[in-house]
Amino acid sequence: MNRIGDVATWKDGPRYAPLTRPIAFEEPTSAVSLEPDQAPAVYPQPPVDPPQNFADQGTPVPLGSVMPAPASLRDPRTPFSTVSSVLTEEVAPGTARAPSQPYNVVSSAPVVTSVWAAPDPGQAPAAPVVRRVAAADCWAAAYPPFVITLGVAGIVGTVQSFLAVALLVASPFIFVPRVRFRVKQLRNINFGVIAALAVGWVITLILDSSMYNMDLDLTMWVLIGCWGLALADIFLQWLGLRNGETPTH
Repeated sequence: MNRIGDVATWKDGPRYAPLTRPIAFEEPTSAVSLEPDQAPAVYPQPPVDPPQNFADQGTPVPLGSVMPAPASLRDPRTPFSTVSSVLTEEVAPGTARAPSQPYNVVSSAPVVTSVWAAPDPGQAPAAPVVRRVAAADCWAAAYPPFVITLGVAGIVGTVQSFLAVALLVASPFIFVPRVRFRVKQLRNINFGVIAALAVGWVITLILDSSMYNMDLDLTMWVLIGCWGLALADIFLQWLGLRNGETPTH
């Protein structure tokens, strides 16, 4: 129960409600004494037991036969239209609104918005979200067996280049599809390394059969190719994680 001078709320019951509807929300000019009624209001209670004289009226009729449900006329691919209304306190410039008067609606026009529509040509592009990438996440996304194998193959390729080249040829089909991000770009880099080694091998073959007798030392280029592909894998995974891209698997 409220003390004298306090404002009644919905927790005090309907008997504390005012007898007349207020015109507007205004500050009270003086304290108002709220006295509860002597007799509490009595409200009818619903029957607890079901009626005993209920009689079945026959076979029930399906609701669909009484009034069929209308088909939806809205295309679900069409975006919802919104209405924008601007309210102001001023009825006229420099004139304050009285509490008993409604708000002044400046504009009310339907605005069709679509989340699939292209942005305004004059709108500045949103800044890309750059995420912090942990080294462990980048290492896991690069498929560690692939990176370790490339590192070992580069060292072995300085002695026996055939095994390292065979690994580079098989990598686009065995190891590259297992990385998490930018598989297509990494596969293209892998093919580029193979093409560069093939061109170097042809040039070496031509020079060895000519009077120049020059060797391009392909074993060192195999080492650079294997380690370069491993670094490219880690770098591409870092880009994918930083930009929040969707993993390929």
